[in-house]
Amino acid sequence: MNSHDHKLWYAQPANDWHAALPIGNGHLGVMVFGDPVNDRLQVNEESIWAGPPYPYTPDGAREAIDRARELIFNKRYFEANQLIAEKALSPRIAPRSQQPLGDVFVSFHYPAKAGEVTGFRRELDLGTAVASANWSRDGVRYTSEVFCGTKTNTLVARYRADKPGQMNLSIQLRRECGAVTRCVAEDTLFIEGTASQRGRHRGVKFAGVLKVVTVGGQVLHDTDTLNVTDADEVRLYLSVATDYHYARPTEPLTDCLTDVAGSRVRIAAQTHYDTLLQQHIEDHLALFGRVNLKFDSPDTQHQPLDARIRAYQQGAEDKALEALQFHYGRYLLVTSSRPDCLPANLQGVWNDLMEAPWNADYHININIQMNYWAALPVNLAECQEAFFTFIERLLPGAKEAASKLGCRGAYSAHTTDIWLWSTIFGSPGYGMWVMGYAWCVQHFMEHVRFTGDVGFARERALPLLRECCLFFLDWLVTDPHTGKLVSGPSTSPENTFVTEPGVSAISMGCAMDQQIIWDTFTNYLECLDLTNQKDELRSDVEQALAKLRLPGVGSDGRLMEWSEELVEKFPGHRHVSHLFALHPGRQYTHEDTPDLVAAAKKSLDYRLSHGGGHTGWSRTWLINFRARLREGDAAHDDIRAFIGKLTVANLFCTHPPFQIDGNFGYVAGVTEMLLQSHQRKYGKPWVHVLPALPGAWPKGEVNGLRARGGMELGFNWEDGRVVTLTLTATRNVDFILRVNGEDRPLTLKAGETYRL
Repeated sequence: MNSHDHKLWYAQPANDWHAALPIGNGHLGVMVFGDPVNDRLQVNEESIWAGPPYPYTPDGAREAIDRARELIFNKRYFEANQLIAEKALSPRIAPRSQQPLGDVFVSFHYPAKAGEVTGFRRELDLGTAVASANWSRDGVRYTSEVFCGTKTNTLVARYRADKPGQMNLSIQLRRECGAVTRCVAEDTLFIEGTASQRGRHRGVKFAGVLKVVTVGGQVLHDTDTLNVTDADEVRLYLSVATDYHYARPTEPLTDCLTDVAGSRVRIAAQTHYDTLLQQHIEDHLALFGRVNLKFDSPDTQHQPLDARIRAYQQGAEDKALEALQFHYGRYLLVTSSRPDCLPANLQGVWNDLMEAPWNADYHININIQMNYWAALPVNLAECQEAFFTFIERLLPGAKEAASKLGCRGAYSAHTTDIWLWSTIFGSPGYGMWVMGYAWCVQHFMEHVRFTGDVGFARERALPLLRECCLFFLDWLVTDPHTGKLVSGPSTSPENTFVTEPGVSAISMGCAMDQQIIWDTFTNYLECLDLTNQKDELRSDVEQALAKLRLPGVGSDGRLMEWSEELVEKFPGHRHVSHLFALHPGRQYTHEDTPDLVAAAKKSLDYRLSHGGGHTGWSRTWLINFRARLREGDAAHDDIRAFIGKLTVANLFCTHPPFQIDGNFGYVAGVTEMLLQSHQRKYGKPWVHVLPALPGAWPKGEVNGLRARGGMELGFNWEDGRVVTLTLTATRNVDFILRVNGEDRPLTLKAGETYRL
């Protein structure tokens, strides 16, 4: 892997948070500013979160739902909308946010008549997950490098000069509110506090320990500042501990948090710096180094990234930038989601606000799912484990929520957080929606398809799929007009339609609900067959599947978002929920349902013609849609729109202001353009190479991608045709490979390689 192709670099320090560079290890997330005068390391710990109360299911919610169904079947949508808002939904509680630990400030003290800083450069090397800066002043060359070690769960920063005794600086550890900072030793700062929101919602307790080690010079302290004088080198070690108890969130841990954090810091500080750094790089590369993508492109790395982005915004081509954004998304997943961590939230693990947008929570009406769309295709199954664990631990809350609606099984609505609660809440436009849990469980079955892991299917996927099926069997009702089973009352996230006497969001049988239920039922039946399990529920699911109402095509040729033709309030809405069956679902394909694919395309074109795709995550979903439609040039147009209009100086995705799901959705979209395996042909996995290659990428190469069925691929292409291809089976597999317009039936044993 050529690290030259995997660097974000700039000729000036970050002037705001959206230009700083992210590093992390899943538990910790740090934004590095690289300032040669007043450096800032903005620190997050994943579990620092404001606390209860949480939304709850109101008494009488089920009765309101039953009455709303009657109203909807009689086309009294507006009344149903009001009833649900008043009687069924718990109030939204905000702000009740994920919060940062605080900031480490490092102030450099130069001689009184020091000259200007020259030769400045700061960078993030995606291949090493190290953020660095270097600069000169008065003939002295200074360098800094910062990383988050996974083995010690410690932030490590090193500042040094190329001449002895030149490091003179002050170090502080601060938090905006809710914490106390003090020096506890000559070389150690301590911070402790409790996350809360304006004095309310007291939640997670936390403690941080920062230790300073110098080569040469000395460290002195006052109340809350460490002062280093005449050192050759300064190293900072920071660890954070909280009382959050993931297994039982309402029962906080009782460990001494200072001792926990202090122990990690001592271990890190006693380890040779080069050893820590090498361990960190090896651990990171073990994941990040699995995939490489490169387009034939002029070298643009000699230009700083902000200049490249400006040129791209003005119409310049920069295929290397498009590849860099792909690698950046992979990097963000590796550094924000590890197996023993919480999953990446709306901002990954990077947030500088006490009141983050949307609480930096877990939105499960697309956002957390989008975070993990790319994990399996880009060979990062380990990074998805955090998501799987979270969904499994959410199950008790999801079952309790279902029981309060008079249903068996489990459901979650559009949002939850680390407290693992589940209910419908907020306003009908987003809150009256019960599909979140089932959508998340779809990922369990995708893991099975990629890996062929029958044990995982039997022990982890099947039990959750069964719970979702139980809920849907009790939730579905018969539409008196069609005799078909429909879900509702429900929103098509988060769109609304025009009705009398006003706008409504609530209907029965909207497209996304029906598609997710189809997906859940068919996944359950497939999982039963794969694991050879017998279940009395099977016949109920089969009967319900046969009676399930599926979306239709409207008089204008568009796929219908609702069960009848209704007029959208916002025809360019950012959500394109009714195309779930195209992506990330597998229900609509060119070969099996060409009429529905055509209707989906018409819906997508209509949405875009009215201003759709105006947020970062929404635009990257469009890349995935276009890839599934095999419209490579249109997908590339969305790539240009995303990078050119919907990213900031450090390539973070804007919602605005920032949501990380768009970064992950971009990786998924590019992967779908290069390789698809969601379809089956003649009952076998159908692996399609270059299904949506745009004209803008006539030549390139990729290695390390994974496909369903159990295989890893690498290939290069010229003029749109694959030149060489290497495919290695990760299990015994019988499949069809489509390459250069030709289908090739193949049977491989585990470890066997096919080459073209």
